[in-house]
Amino acid sequence: MAKRLKGRTAKSAAASAASAAPASAEPRSGRPIGAKGVVIQMNPEGWQVLRILAIKQGTSLQNLGIELFNDWLERHGEGRPIMSPFGTGAPYGRGARKA
Repeated sequence: MAKRLKGRTAKSAAASAASAAPASAEPRSGRPIGAKGVVIQMNPEGWQVLRILAIKQGTSLQNLGIELFNDWLERHGEGRPIMSPFGTGAPYGRGARKA
């Protein structure tokens, strides 16, 4: 027996959700399909220091975060696997920074 969801079966609810989805390949957030997000909470002073560093480096906090994660992963023997979901597929990091 199908599970009931607010008066509808799970099957009909899934069909309704699929038909209501936008035709575009991008989700509403603008994030490419398959991209995963990370949220980091920190104190305002730490955020300000990171933001200033990103400005001095001529990059964004997104790019800075990817570079920092890749540096940490590389230090622990995992290589630099994090790549930009927004660009041409080139990894962010030292190789992508403008000279």
